[in-house]
Amino acid sequence: MSTQSEKNGNKGLRYRSVSTVIGISLVLFMIGLVLGGVFGLENVQRQAKESLQGDLFFTPELNNADIKQIEQELKSWKEFSDVFYISPERAIEEFSGQDENAEEILAIFEGENPLPPTIGFKPKAEYATKQGMEKIKSALLKAYPDEIDEVNYDKSSVEDVNLGFRQFVFLFLTVAALLIVIAVAMINNTILLRIE
Repeated sequence: MSTQSEKNGNKGLRYRSVSTVIGISLVLFMIGLVLGGVFGLENVQRQAKESLQGDLFFTPELNNADIKQIEQELKSWKEFSDVFYISPERAIEEFSGQDENAEEILAIFEGENPLPPTIGFKPKAEYATKQGMEKIKSALLKAYPDEIDEVNYDKSSVEDVNLGFRQFVFLFLTVAALLIVIAVAMINNTILLRIE
């Protein structure tokens, strides 16, 4: 009789051990998924940061050749992932969104394009922060004080891309920490069952 109850006890212990091992495996798998999600999110954040764009507006007396010369010089700067020249024609197309709208705008200004040539730039991810963009702006105005009239970029987009991803990473890491606590508790429970 006692041997039968011992067998049943051992069988129950074995089932509990197997279910605990499966549970721990699933928790560890989930931790791996969450951490993989964090690394994937960092990659997406890098791409989002490097898609931010700023524009350089120049003094009216600067000609296209001078602007293109500055473009070539800026391509060697370590702060930028991309630097490109925007002609007045391209600028009005981007501003209007459609060819018909561009023609309407030109008609209002009697065929004269009101938009000047500019240089667009995209910062590297490590500089796509509020402080980084301010440093870029200061460096540009210091390097070209007589040529650059204005450095323009969307400050709210810079803040949004940094804050939004920071919240996601915090959420993912919180979930990972909770899963680690659950895994440790299950391992501890298994050890206690084995000792009994």
